[in-house]
Amino acid sequence: AIGFEELVEITTKNLISTSSSHMRTWEQELTAVLSARHPYHLLTAEQLVGTCLYIFIKQELVQAVMDCEVSVVKTGMSGKAGNKGSVAVYVQIKAAKYCFICSHFAAHQDKVIERNADYIEACKKIEFTSRYGPLSLEDMDYVFWCGDFNYRIDMAREQVHSHIQNNNLTELLKADQLLTQVYDGCVFHGFTEGDIEFLPTFKYDVFTDRYDTSAKQRIPAWTDRVLWRCNRNYSLEDKVSRYKFLELKKR
Repeated sequence: AIGFEELVEITTKNLISTSSSHMRTWEQELTAVLSARHPYHLLTAEQLVGTCLYIFIKQELVQAVMDCEVSVVKTGMSGKAGNKGSVAVYVQIKAAKYCFICSHFAAHQDKVIERNADYIEACKKIEFTSRYGPLSLEDMDYVFWCGDFNYRIDMAREQVHSHIQNNNLTELLKADQLLTQVYDGCVFHGFTEGDIEFLPTFKYDVFTDRYDTSAKQRIPAWTDRVLWRCNRNYSLEDKVSRYKFLELKKR
């Protein structure tokens, strides 16, 4: 599963009718890269304005796919627009039911309640019309949820930069909004996240490792995250091999 947010520019035109050209371009590139050593098959892809989710599967597993459905939830502008929202795909492989979700939650430093509401709305409205009848997230054996959740660090910008310079992740994580909300039982009930052992990834000046120097002066944060949940009858045999980020810089 590969998820994108802000695949296209959020404009009035794209909100009304989003072009799929960027989606198709990335589809071709991803297929080529993934299949360089081992053939992968694109099972499905779905786009909600700038949020896009691709599901690839190894060629030899295609015959084991019993069912595949898509669900889309808009949460922008009180549920009327897709500038924020979630794209979900349900796949049954043999007897196991998998759900993959890519979301883009409410932005801005102080919008914690709105982000929580986006999560809750997704949980309520994600539903699949499967060959076995309607299915919700609670029916899934595995749920993998990625996206730009937009949770920030509750700390002054100067303090955050100081901790970054000293590589003091412990203090930064104590103020991480998502970890706080999970601990308080507000979101991602029963989900697990890999250990964060890298500096905040939001928001760099384009193609640099400098944190935002624009007039907005955004506070660094870990906005893009990946979490997962297993049904009590299932487990992930392997631990997370890597939970990292990739820097894009000009050479």
